Amino acid sequence: MTVHAFVDESRRGSYLLKQRCQRLVLESRGPSDDHRDARTLAAALAPAPSASGLVYEHLRPYEDPLLWIPDAVSWCYGAGGDWRRRVSPLVERVTDLGAVEQTP
Repeated sequence: MTVHAFVDESRRGSYLLKQRCQRLVLESRGPSDDHRDARTLAAALAPAPSASGLVYEHLRPYEDPLLWIPDAVSWCYGAGGDWRRRVSPLVERVTDLGAVEQTP
């Protein structure tokens, strides 16, 4: 899920605040996307982002092993069969984004 979809789903950041999140780690997708994420989060936490106490940072998967978990779970779920059965207890919700076109 992109940070934009997460913020939209959580009603402009209120979920993060209600849960009293102190740290949010996002997988880095490059400078342009990381900057867009930062703008989205700043707008979601407005008018006083610093008052929320939330610190967010972009990391590469090798910098935080917890970033591996969603990749592994989503791969297993997508593989289907016994792999999907094994990870099903970990999956709360699946959002079908439809056909995704890849640009060459």
